[in-house]
Amino acid sequence: MQGNGHSRLDAADRFMVQVGHALVWPKPKDADDHLIRASALIAEMAPQNVTEAMLATQMIAANDAALMFLGRATLDN
Repeated sequence: MQGNGHSRLDAADRFMVQVGHALVWPKPKDADDHLIRASALIAEMAPQNVTEAMLATQMIAANDAALMFLGRATLDN
């Protein structure tokens, strides 16, 4: 996220943690792995402001959850 100020850093930290917790497959190994994957995903989307970062966070979480549930729906039994 571009910009400066303490509130933007707080928001960026919050979004990184939220994305890290939303990742369900493959299971991250530890807290560092959560943050590494989250930062890579957010960086790939290149949000330009807090609103775009929030939407990127939601898209990542929704995509990961949808794919997890689709995988479960196709299991036998």
